[in-house]
Amino acid sequence: MIALLALALSGAFVPPPEGGEAFYGGIWNDLGSNALIGHGNVVAVDWYWAADRAAEEAGEQGPRMMHIADLACRKPGGKQRQCRFTLVRDGGPVRLGATMVADRLACSARFERGVDDNWYVVRKPPQGYGHTITTMRCRVAKG
Repeated sequence: MIALLALALSGAFVPPPEGGEAFYGGIWNDLGSNALIGHGNVVAVDWYWAADRAAEEAGEQGPRMMHIADLACRKPGGKQRQCRFTLVRDGGPVRLGATMVADRLACSARFERGVDDNWYVVRKPPQGYGHTITTMRCRVAKG
């Protein structure tokens, strides 16, 4: 326990004391919103829509399962956190139009605890006009 606290105080990423599941709703909410309106996370939008496309091409009912794994955050206390996590979609890479979409993404996002005590991905004000911009950033996971 002391070693975990020392890592947290050093700025290292550690599992949040309330468990990663406490952040999952905020991640899914941001992914769904981003997929509908597009607000700064193109890699994640493709990953999200590829779940439907993969199932459709395989003749399956419903989208392929999507998972959140390995969530870890800096600064275990307070109302804001910087976290990283992996998004995993069952079924392997999928072609979406002209793009091959990976099944694993390495992501990071800033989170803030809402007045309802839930964790949400922070969104920045729009630049000039349009929608808010997500702080979630994703890239294809290596390996």
